[in-house]
Amino acid sequence: MAIERRLNPRIDISGSASLTVVGQTVSVNLLNINLQGVQIEMVQTTFALLSSKRADDGRYPVSRMTFSEAVENSSQQSMVDCELIFSRRLDQKTYVGGFKFIAADQAASDTIRALLLKFAKQ
Repeated sequence: MAIERRLNPRIDISGSASLTVVGQTVSVNLLNINLQGVQIEMVQTTFALLSSKRADDGRYPVSRMTFSEAVENSSQQSMVDCELIFSRRLDQKTYVGGFKFIAADQAASDTIRALLLKFAKQ
């Protein structure tokens, strides 16, 4: 077994979220999450959308991830700005993407912490 070296280890999750890229919202599958970011599975068209908006310096556009996962004592959705920092093609139609959270407000941070606690107990 590999030694976990991350300050905030990833927690495997299974669920869905919405990703908004330059005004277009798509559904994505959540794979794992930690305080710094989230790893998702996305279809090829979502990755193509992100790639089409890539800046000259290679950075992807800032996107908005909306988590609607039920958290104890809350039925609210949490929105967090994020940026694609890596991607990997799984097959012809599917990609995995790693998104870094950017400037999450306190409410979003609290919801992410609650999600982490929820999934850590499972």
